[in-house]
Amino acid sequence: MRKELLVLGIALLFIGIIATSVAANIQEEKIFSTEEVDKKTATMLRDMASWSVSGNFTKGRKLYSYIQPGVNWRASDPGPDINFLKVKVTIHDPNGGETELKAIFSSDPLAPEPVLQPHAVQLVSNNGGLTFEKSNELEKIDEVLYYKEISGIVNSDGPYNVTVYPTFGASRTDPPSILGLQSQLTGKEYSYWFVIPVGAGFVVAGVFLSVRARKSPQHKKRLRTGIR
Repeated sequence: MRKELLVLGIALLFIGIIATSVAANIQEEKIFSTEEVDKKTATMLRDMASWSVSGNFTKGRKLYSYIQPGVNWRASDPGPDINFLKVKVTIHDPNGGETELKAIFSSDPLAPEPVLQPHAVQLVSNNGGLTFEKSNELEKIDEVLYYKEISGIVNSDGPYNVTVYPTFGASRTDPPSILGLQSQLTGKEYSYWFVIPVGAGFVVAGVFLSVRARKSPQHKKRLRTGIR
């Protein structure tokens, strides 16, 4: 009985430690609130040399910018199975630094009416105004980082400006249908937090059984003596 208790205690202790550790390390980024800082439509952006949105941000907030392609934008960079449109985007921070990106859109060349969809965001250069999150990374090709969206944590209080530039396939007279800028409050959420108390319970039970097994008296074997 003593041996069985010890084995069970060690097993429960091991399971509890693993479950608690895994649950405590599984975190997901969650957006707790979103504030629309600036938003402009094609009508508001028309006849401009470049197209911008801007607003004040508080250090630690997440800057998120979204671009809806212009009505006449077309993918100008053909690929084997998909066509691309790369649009230059810059983000200016309060300290005069500039982050340069390329917003990449894609379309199916075989579709009857090809529609541009957000594909990736290429980081060209970053002077420190933004911290790009690991969770936003899409892939890394030949030392070039690609992200899922135009977003990053701002490193300074003050005004940030996002500017989109015309390129071949996005004519100067045809601005984005919508260009927006948001300030988001984000944080980490433990998706499996409910496993932590269960795991802790297993640890306590395992320690208890292990201690009890060690303190349990051993039964002495009785030796039979025969009368010759």
